[in-house]
Amino acid sequence: MHEFDTKQGKLFYTVYMMHQQRQIDTKQKGKLKDLIIQKHPSLNKIETDNTTIARRSLLNLAKIEGIEEKEKEKDQDKEEVEKNRPIRIQPILTNSKYKQSRSQMSSPLHK
Repeated sequence: MHEFDTKQGKLFYTVYMMHQQRQIDTKQKGKLKDLIIQKHPSLNKIETDNTTIARRSLLNLAKIEGIEEKEKEKDQDKEEVEKNRPIRIQPILTNSKYKQSRSQMSSPLHK
């Protein structure tokens, strides 16, 4: 890892090695690479001089990003379900026949 001059180069190489050793999956690798390209503020805290610490930090970041992504997916799934759920409209049932017959029964005029 010392063969790279920039911090980004060291991080890219670390992510590559983590993926090769199956410590992270392809999705996590892509997410970490995106964060490195975007120069995410959380990457500034990662010490690249120590490979073990860098790997541990990147692994934690990948897990955090994975959890946030899963939560977003769940929210999107809930929104999709709500959007596609059929609307149940229940008619208001009035028992008008019952009301008419009852009113006629109590009326003295209809006797």
